[in-house]
Amino acid sequence: MICLSYHKCQSQRKLCAECIEEHGVDLKCMVSIIKFQDMMRKKFEDSKFNDSSELAKQRLNFKTLLTSTQNKFKVIWDGIEESIKQIYDFLEKEEKFYEFDQKQ
Repeated sequence: MICLSYHKCQSQRKLCAECIEEHGVDLKCMVSIIKFQDMMRKKFEDSKFNDSSELAKQRLNFKTLLTSTQNKFKVIWDGIEESIKQIYDFLEKEEKFYEFDQKQ
């Protein structure tokens, strides 16, 4: 038998039928080892399902974050390219202005 009680006592959770009375364990808190194994197996299977759905959710969140980050980098990169182009155009105009000024 296994004691499922949440109390903290000196006796172990695993008790033989003779020890149950001796330790004063409430019978409502007792289950057979086989039933306990079944309960644990079911909990494990349930948690596996939850873990896989949680993993899928986390994977989707990560993909969304990655896409968002890529889009932000693209906007920043496009802005840098435009700034470089404007600077290049400005320098080209200045160079033509000085060439024209020196010819006169």
